[in-house]
Amino acid sequence: FFEQWLRKPGCPIITVTLSENGKSLLVNQTKTDFRFSLEVSYIDDDDETITQVISVTRAGSHVVVLKNGGRDLKIDPNVKLLFILDE
Repeated sequence: FFEQWLRKPGCPIITVTLSENGKSLLVNQTKTDFRFSLEVSYIDDDDETITQVISVTRAGSHVVVLKNGGRDLKIDPNVKLLFILDE
């Protein structure tokens, strides 16, 4: 952890996309190669707020299945990570 954050320049550049049906997230780390935990929150099909931590272990795309659907996605709602959200 400390090696990549203290000695490696830059920060993660990510895109996060909620699928049209709300059943999955696509997290894509572009132009960088960091390992980190990304917290997301969303409202599921039962109108409950869910907070989920996604472990990003490499550059590229990661698909995350939302067990009970999702909408109103918030990326890093508690501001725990330094990153660039590439839209």
